Amino acid sequence: MARILVIEDDASLRKVYATILAKEGFDVRTANDGTDGLRQANELTPDLILLDMMMPGLNGVEFLREYDIPGKHPEVRVIAFSNSDRPEFIAESTKLGARRYLTKYNFSPKEMVRLVREALAAP
Repeated sequence: MARILVIEDDASLRKVYATILAKEGFDVRTANDGTDGLRQANELTPDLILLDMMMPGLNGVEFLREYDIPGKHPEVRVIAFSNSDRPEFIAESTKLGARRYLTKYNFSPKEMVRLVREALAAP
């Protein structure tokens, strides 16, 4: 069973993702901000992180810099998502280790399950 950490500051969206992924059999943990997400990621070493990029405090880019996917955690897959689709934000996120960057308004929570499965299956 894959371990997934959902880092999302919107409580309702965090709950939706966690509920849907848990129903699909994933071991899901949640964090309501980047600081708590970083602590949990270091303790848990999840298989996949769903990372909101626009959060107060430690945002998604700062999280990726601290967690250091390429250097310390190359086995962890990250799907970054945000309401912002600014090209420079997307480029920075992928440079720091996110495998995908999604804009929240372009996919439904149910589609997230498919995207998670694809990310976990990818080499």
